Amino acid sequence: MSVRFSPVLLAVALTPIALETSTPLGCELGDTALVEFELIVRGENRIVGFDRSQRSYSVSLPWGTDEVRVRALSTDPEARLWVRLLIDGELVGDLGSPFVEGANVGGADLVVSLPPGSSTLEVWVTPPPGGVTDHYDVAVQIGGGIDPGGLVYESCSAEQTGGAGLPLAIDLDSNGDAWVLGEFHTHLQFIRKTSPCPERALIEIPHHAGAAPFCYSGKPSQASVFGESVVWDANDSIVWFSQGGASLEDTAVNHSRIVSYHPGTTTFKAYNIPGDRNEAQGIYWDQTRNWVWFTESGLYSDTTADPVPHQATITAFDPDTAPYDTDFLWDVSLDPYLCGEEEEPTADGCFKRFALPSAQWVAGGQVGPFGTAHLAGDANGDIWFTNFWGGSIGHLDPSTETATIYPLEAAIGTSVPAFIVGPGPWEIEISPDGQYVVWTEYFDSTISRMLISNADNVACQSLDGSGDNPCVEEMRVPLDLSIENIHSIAYDANGSLWFGTGTSNETAHGVVYSTLGFVYPDWSGVTLLDPPDFTP
Repeated sequence: MSVRFSPVLLAVALTPIALETSTPLGCELGDTALVEFELIVRGENRIVGFDRSQRSYSVSLPWGTDEVRVRALSTDPEARLWVRLLIDGELVGDLGSPFVEGANVGGADLVVSLPPGSSTLEVWVTPPPGGVTDHYDVAVQIGGGIDPGGLVYESCSAEQTGGAGLPLAIDLDSNGDAWVLGEFHTHLQFIRKTSPCPERALIEIPHHAGAAPFCYSGKPSQASVFGESVVWDANDSIVWFSQGGASLEDTAVNHSRIVSYHPGTTTFKAYNIPGDRNEAQGIYWDQTRNWVWFTESGLYSDTTADPVPHQATITAFDPDTAPYDTDFLWDVSLDPYLCGEEEEPTADGCFKRFALPSAQWVAGGQVGPFGTAHLAGDANGDIWFTNFWGGSIGHLDPSTETATIYPLEAAIGTSVPAFIVGPGPWEIEISPDGQYVVWTEYFDSTISRMLISNADNVACQSLDGSGDNPCVEEMRVPLDLSIENIHSIAYDANGSLWFGTGTSNETAHGVVYSTLGFVYPDWSGVTLLDPPDFTP
């Protein structure tokens, strides 16, 4: 199922909120039912058949409408109401703050001006392909979520020098302290949760001084460009992270390692991956099997022991039985440590690669496991993964070693990478209730989900006649599809799904600021926060 918006979409979400200050970012959702809700255009209420339990409405308005008046009254006269503006489509312009605090206690009028514009909201609309339509749609959504007015940023800059690299991956340990891995890194970074500014430490990752495992621009390097994943193992109090070397190296020596660090003993263990140009990225710690799973995303990987050359794999090993060496010279082949046909990681101390369907190049993009990226494990012990280059997600049943691919619709992003790569599915999570697999589509500014119970549904394994996957629900985030994207996601204790946006600082449209946002627990909508004052 696909969600597409017309050239201008105004979504107004009104939600009574009680903020729990005792728990950071906590909230309780009140009664979202309304006794009045009107969308007045030129003196006429455009919502027909108002039902206080209904969660969404949409109306069509003629071009030239320059003012919409919203009136809402909650069933709770003391409730605080807030208004969310959601804009999507072919837009260029300065949206300013996406929040308009204008709905007072007990209900009030809020004026939102549309083109030709006002100081509240100013946009320029590019006509859709095929000519200018004679109308645009206004959608009204009623949903739950966190009141953005009750959130406050607290920050302190992470190190970006001395081998830390540019912060790229983060996970919190049992104390709430952060472990950070950077792009172009030689060190692991630790940030202790203190106030007002955290204590930081850079921990050098050991290696053989005379044997650079990675490369950069075709030359040997001790710094790993890839630093895509860091995972805290709460059972053993160990940090796991990947060192994938450089990106898209087709001939140079460019190895990968999966590394563990035990803060209590300050001990590193480096598990050197068989083969070359593997480009290890995502990690998943499987505490049930005691396995570490990781993706090998290299498009030019070279593993002579494999039956056929591979493009992207999922691999697992048991850290208690697999070989490790932080001082490895990389002077001998590690291919003998690949699991044979009847071998298993725990019993045989080997690295087990799981076969994935071959990648295919099709008109309009790629499908298949062409660049596996990140991993998540569900309650059944199955592994879910994203195919960044393949425009799809996948499911692996380790018990049968069967992999299934679920293609995604063609990219809607208008950047050059989106044209080449596709939507770019990237990070992936399992929802707190265990029902959904959820992922980001990097170049499409989209967060999508699919019911895990649909894993064996044949209808989910192909696109329908409209080019959509009928099993996929999409949540479009109101970003500029030509320059903005979504990278990371994480659930909080309330079930809200948080995400981070990114872009180039200086663009053809001026300065575009990165920010945070969240999808409501009931998947009824999305909110973007004001950019923090420490960006871009």
